[in-house]
Amino acid sequence: MQRRQLLPILLPYSTENGAGVTLRTAKLAGPLEAASRRSGDAITEATKTVGEALGASARQLEAETDKLSIRAGAIASTLE
Repeated sequence: MQRRQLLPILLPYSTENGAGVTLRTAKLAGPLEAASRRSGDAITEATKTVGEALGASARQLEAETDKLSIRAGAIASTLE
């Protein structure tokens, strides 16, 4: 009896058939599916946010690289 109280989700009410396990599995399916959807939504949002941040960083790096190239060219021209 003590074991049944500790693991109510895993153990059936009756050891003669699996009805208790099936019932518990069905009751858990909805919350697990909902949690899975929320997790998927969170991952999608995080991916979108990271992608946008990386895109902005790439654009900024490109602009800074162009400026550096122009300045390096000017320095090279001065030194010649």
